[in-house]
Amino acid sequence: MAERIILEGREVCVTGGDGADARFELARFVQAVQGVAVQGLDGEALADNLKWKVTSCDLTVCVAELKPQLRRVLWIAPDSPAAFGPTATYRERRLAFPYVVLKAPFLKGKFVGRAELFYRNEPLRSLSDALCWPNLLNVSPNSYGCLAWLCTQYLGHERPAAGVTAGLDALVHHLFGGGFNRSSEVHEKNSAFSKAKADGVDARVTDVDRWEAESVRDPRFVLGVKWKPVGVTVGQLLEAELTKTGAARPLGATAELASLLVAVNGKKGAT
Repeated sequence: MAERIILEGREVCVTGGDGADARFELARFVQAVQGVAVQGLDGEALADNLKWKVTSCDLTVCVAELKPQLRRVLWIAPDSPAAFGPTATYRERRLAFPYVVLKAPFLKGKFVGRAELFYRNEPLRSLSDALCWPNLLNVSPNSYGCLAWLCTQYLGHERPAAGVTAGLDALVHHLFGGGFNRSSEVHEKNSAFSKAKADGVDARVTDVDRWEAESVRDPRFVLGVKWKPVGVTVGQLLEAELTKTGAARPLGATAELASLLVAVNGKKGAT
């Protein structure tokens, strides 16, 4: 007798074959099918420094980690005539960074302007790893539904190639290739740099002149700074992004699975 899989309500019934009939919760059945499916054979290679790539329907949320490094960046000059914009002036700085964690969401392969930036003194190893506030200009605390929103206003001007990998590369270039100015302090009324100073974080990283001097002397000193914890883990950050976009919806009922299959079939038939 041929095997039959019957979906009804919140249960799956498997009948026929050589074994006895079996019943499962639909959610458990879907999880088992996902577990044996081959994933990861994407057309594009993974981006450098990618730690997690979580996909649900048309949404992909990436978490990338940049290793500690002494970087040359443009920081707004003390005598800049403007806080930001085309007339702002910058000074090149050599600044040490700890582990930089970036969250970047993509919808249908196109970057969504909800990037977030955090610090850590150790590399990421699990979803339960905690995140810390950075000390950067152009990062706005608690803005636009994000904890540490990274300004990407002009990222579109760089015209990155389509796809997640190209989008992440463009995001990193935008972060360290542009100028750090006071836009966040003007538009969002605060920056992570100002927050670090107000929170009493190590004085060596809340004054840019001292930050540069310490960085040149010992680029790894930042790994000893007690950065202020944000209060969320990587897993919670990913779950929050999935929830905000409505992508996170466990399949627990037959009607939900049927709706998904109809939608997938419709996409395949579209021209």
